[in-house]
Amino acid sequence: MRFMLFTAELLANEYMLIGKFPRKKNYYVRAGVGIILLAAISVAVAFLNERVLLALNYDVSDVQLYIVISISFIVLFLCSVAAMRCCYKCDLYSLSFCAIFGYCARHLVFSIYVLFVTLVCPQFNLFNFGAFHWAMIPVYLTVYTAMNMAVCFLFVRRINRNSVYEFGKTILLLYAVVLTINVVINTISELYGRERSDLYIMGLILQIACMVLVLSLQTLIVDRMQLKSDKKVVDTILEQQEKQYKFAEANAEQISIKAHDLKHQVAVLRAGGEPAERLLSELESLTGAYDTVVKTDNAAINTVIAEKWLYCMAHDIKLSYMVNPKALEFMDSVDVYSLIGNIIDNSIEAVMRLGEKNKRVITLNISDKNGIVTLSSNNYYSGSLEMRDGLPVTVKSDKASHGFGMRSIKSIVEKYNGDMNISAEDNIFILTITFCK
Repeated sequence: MRFMLFTAELLANEYMLIGKFPRKKNYYVRAGVGIILLAAISVAVAFLNERVLLALNYDVSDVQLYIVISISFIVLFLCSVAAMRCCYKCDLYSLSFCAIFGYCARHLVFSIYVLFVTLVCPQFNLFNFGAFHWAMIPVYLTVYTAMNMAVCFLFVRRINRNSVYEFGKTILLLYAVVLTINVVINTISELYGRERSDLYIMGLILQIACMVLVLSLQTLIVDRMQLKSDKKVVDTILEQQEKQYKFAEANAEQISIKAHDLKHQVAVLRAGGEPAERLLSELESLTGAYDTVVKTDNAAINTVIAEKWLYCMAHDIKLSYMVNPKALEFMDSVDVYSLIGNIIDNSIEAVMRLGEKNKRVITLNISDKNGIVTLSSNNYYSGSLEMRDGLPVTVKSDKASHGFGMRSIKSIVEKYNGDMNISAEDNIFILTITFCK
């Protein structure tokens, strides 16, 4: 019973993390065969332990018994890892991470239950050797369910919201050391704690603290890896945007020159007859349209708005803007380009999903009043807006590879000690950024 329950609980706790990985082909067949094999191994291990107990005349104080029990649990743990390996597509380090988490979560819940029973009703411990008390099963299930819900809330929820699992030998070695210490503490408390209840209780408390420490370390490590990954992606985006800005700036200058030259050519060629007149009128209209784009003393603002305005015009999107060119003069040109470019790109992405073309409108305002710079943008959007950590969650299915536009905006705002606020009213997305010069 003890080994069967251990295996079932271990699989359940390992699934909390491993379940997010892609499944291998014929998953249900693999999972079914794995469960049957694990059940058979659990029965074999239980039979072996019973034979050892019989050979020791049921002397539960013999150290050989606890060596066999420890080895039995290790074997079941390794078998569960092998079963997970057969069912899910993940590298060995990620698999080990999930398996160690499952073991620690299971042992944490079990230790809390044993501590509770030891303090409240030690004579009815569900796992005492030679005695099995059916009346304690509801108590155990209640404690088990409540504690696993706590584990999910405190650890699993935080780990699973991240998408980065990049582990090395050092991290796994650290876990191996901590788990070895836990096994030693467990053996000592089981072996010598039966004569001294205070030592047994102290051992349980140390095991609980050890498991909480490992689970907390795993959670913090994944959080840190995700932050490093996000920073790397944001840095890459900013680097690409810097190259794009320089390229776009050069293009904008060339286009301006060409547009200016074409105007003079249009005026000269007007005498070419009615067909030429129509063609040249169209060319003049196009060059005139480009000239209507904002022209300020800030080259970065000119470049990014001209680029986005032309894109919006080609996709039936109305981009309206009111810009104070001196408002953002305290910022680096690349940051201005990245900030405005990401804001407009996010708005374009939102309005492109709208079925009603008359709602494909983007408004951008940049003002400076008494040293307080305000940059605001609003646009219509469809669906619901989910927020996480103060930023909207991307609606794209590949969440690991998208959503960095808003993070890039937030990074630039924080760089200049600004404040960013996001709100939504009547399916209108409103972004407001303020800086104090």
